[in-house]
Amino acid sequence: MPEFRKISALAVLTCSLFLGLLGPGCATYDREGMDPLAAAQIEATKVRREFKPASELRRQILRLNPDHVTGQDVQQVLAQCPAPRIINIHGGIYPCTAR
Repeated sequence: MPEFRKISALAVLTCSLFLGLLGPGCATYDREGMDPLAAAQIEATKVRREFKPASELRRQILRLNPDHVTGQDVQQVLAQCPAPRIINIHGGIYPCTAR
């Protein structure tokens, strides 16, 4: 019988330690949406960029083979195009996102 209590206490200690270390890693907070008019204004001024390439550049982009893009293609064709800005950050370590 003492062996069973020893294993049980070890299991409880291990689970407690695991939950104690895992819990703070899920630091999230309640999110509220932004006012639609303010979001549209920010998108129009800071996020969205007009890109109207010349017809020759447009043809060069469409001629690229996505399976075989070379360094020369990147330097000569794609360097003239704006890069997409895609950022998605969710959660984090508790002290970093405390509000």
